[in-house]
Amino acid sequence: MIQIGFCDDDLSILSELRVLLDRYRVERNVEITSAAFQSPLELLTEIERGTRFDILLLDVMMPGENGIDTAREIRRYDQSMKIIFLTSSAEFAVESYTVVRSACGSYRRNNSPTETLCRQNT
Repeated sequence: MIQIGFCDDDLSILSELRVLLDRYRVERNVEITSAAFQSPLELLTEIERGTRFDILLLDVMMPGENGIDTAREIRRYDQSMKIIFLTSSAEFAVESYTVVRSACGSYRRNNSPTETLCRQNT
């Protein structure tokens, strides 16, 4: 079973991600569980309690702690989680590669065609 986490302060984005995940789950007949968080603090609290995700979709620009700093904190607990940054900012897309090991790129949220960039840091 795949465990996926979403963290975004925008409820409409969280809703859209759930719809896309549900569609994928049905089309591929795959067992996936998910959890959604509206703030980095909620997400980090859950991870500190022992919850682990295989994949995390993480907004970069959120009130309070941003996604880049959140990813740095997560790496203290989990080096293997795949983190996909969600951002409308090209500058954060570049910075995201300096933060996480096994990062799976950045997804720009600006209604343009999407592209996922994957790279493994060693």
